[in-house]
Amino acid sequence: MKLGRMLEAPLDLSHHDGDEETRVQHRKSRWAWIAAIVVLAGAAGAYGWQTNRWVLATGRVVIDRAAVNSILRGRIVAIDVKEGDRVDLGQVLVRLEDEEAAAATRRGEAILEQAKERSRASVEAGLDPQAGSRVRAAELERDLALERQKGASARREAAVVALKDAGETRERMERLYLVKATTRTEWDAARALERSARAALGTAEADLSQAAKEVEGREALLELAEAGLEFARRNHEAEVLCCREEVRRAQAEVEACRERQAQMEVRAPSAGAVAWMPRRVGEVVDDDDPLLALAGDGPAWVEAYVSGEDLGRLKEGAEAWVEVDGAEGSPFHARIAFIQPTAWTPGQVLRVGPERAIAASELPLMPHAVKVLFNGAPPGGLRPESVVRVKISRR
Repeated sequence: MKLGRMLEAPLDLSHHDGDEETRVQHRKSRWAWIAAIVVLAGAAGAYGWQTNRWVLATGRVVIDRAAVNSILRGRIVAIDVKEGDRVDLGQVLVRLEDEEAAAATRRGEAILEQAKERSRASVEAGLDPQAGSRVRAAELERDLALERQKGASARREAAVVALKDAGETRERMERLYLVKATTRTEWDAARALERSARAALGTAEADLSQAAKEVEGREALLELAEAGLEFARRNHEAEVLCCREEVRRAQAEVEACRERQAQMEVRAPSAGAVAWMPRRVGEVVDDDDPLLALAGDGPAWVEAYVSGEDLGRLKEGAEAWVEVDGAEGSPFHARIAFIQPTAWTPGQVLRVGPERAIAASELPLMPHAVKVLFNGAPPGGLRPESVVRVKISRR
């Protein structure tokens, strides 16, 4: 007010009568004050207009991420990537080591080699050679017995013929003796010959019976030898199958161990960028422990957090600017894509980074989430969960 009155009051130039230069200087001073006041008033109005037009908020960068966990327990011996690296599908990310798994693989490989050697030896050995020899010997003895039986049968047939001839001779001599056509001596000789032929037939029949029994015994021995050979064959086949099964089991065990060893190399499940790498070489991780996170190739966006008081001043499609520390071209032009109508409840957690979280109950105001999309392609180098500043246009 004093300044205003000073500017409104006329300048007293009576004591400078006749001094034109002094009057000009006072006139210039007055106009300088007026210009300063106009500039200050304009700056104050512009600041107030800017403050009323924008809602300032903090947000986080959101990119679709896939967690990569450890499948097995082990010690990290190598990390082949770092945060921000692009990776391809199947690329090795982290290498683990487990001495017990490595020792199990070596034991399995040794057992497999032993099983293969036993299997080869079993196949090369073939059947029991003695079993085959016993069959061949039994066949030979049976054949000899058949030959003897054949000889005994021929001798019996000859004895039957001889007995028949001797009987006929004895009958003829007996008739001749009765008619006195021959002597008693010749008749007695014919009778003795018949008795001898009958005795020879008895001997031949006994030999034939003995030969038949021998053949029967030899055939029984041959059957036993053949049964032994069949048993040896089946036993050999069973041994071969057992060895092959042992090889198969050993191979399966080795393959399982090698698969376990292969799982010690953690590979990328998809292409993307390493968004989070909290692990260090030498750490021991259990199965299903998180190792890192991969950001997919989907577009990045920002989740900004505003209070309920400011929520009513925003609308979808409103202009926004996103400021990213260290990013070339920041701030970036954006727009509101979605406004979360409900706030976080006290039991929920608000994420402010990959390892930081704030309980909603700890915040002075319940935040509302606002989805902010970049106009055009998202800027390069954005990392998931990084904190950004957002300026959103009011209604």
